[in-house]
Amino acid sequence: MKSLLANLSLARVIMISSLLLSIVLGFFGFKLRQERLALEQALEVDVPLLAVDILKLSREYTSLAKEASREGLKAQADPQTYIREIGARIEVELGQIDITTPNPTTPAKGVIDRKFVIRPSARDRAEQRLRIANFCHLLEKDSRRVKVTRIHLDPEQKNLKPHEVSNDLWRWEIDVTSRQKDPEADHR
Repeated sequence: MKSLLANLSLARVIMISSLLLSIVLGFFGFKLRQERLALEQALEVDVPLLAVDILKLSREYTSLAKEASREGLKAQADPQTYIREIGARIEVELGQIDITTPNPTTPAKGVIDRKFVIRPSARDRAEQRLRIANFCHLLEKDSRRVKVTRIHLDPEQKNLKPHEVSNDLWRWEIDVTSRQKDPEADHR
C-alpha cells in the first residue's frame, strides 16, 4: 500500500479521481435518464387520461354549481325567509303572510321534517287561484327540499246559486314540509 501511495504523482491522482467522478456521474446520469423515460411515458399515457378526468369533473362541478345557484333554499337559509321571499315575488304578490311552525318530526334517522302552515295575515283576505297556484309552484320549483303537502281553499263568496259565477277569490291555507339533515345526528 505504501508503494502504491509513493508511486502516485499528480497526474495519476487526477486520473484516478476523474475515473471515480465519471463513475458517480454515470450513475446519476443513468438515474436521471430513468426519470426522464418515466416522465415521457406518463406524458404519453397518464396525462391524456388525467385531462379527460379533469374535463369530466369540471363539467360535473359546473352542473352542480348551476343547480346550487338555482336552489332558492340554501343549507344555511331559514325556510320562513325563503317562503316569505317567494310570497313577495311579482308572479305571486300574496302580501303579508303568517307562518306557524309545529314541532319537527323525524321520519328517518338523521332526517328532520319541519312543517310550516302558511296563511294570509288578514284572515278575511282572499286571493285568486292563479296567485295561490304560482306560490305553490315556485315553492317547490326553486328548492328541492320544500314540498307543498296540503292546500285548503274556501271560496270567498258563500251561498252562490248554481247559475251564478264566482269571483274566483279564495281564502287559503297551505302546509309546506322542509326536509333537512339533522345537525345533531353527526354528534351522536
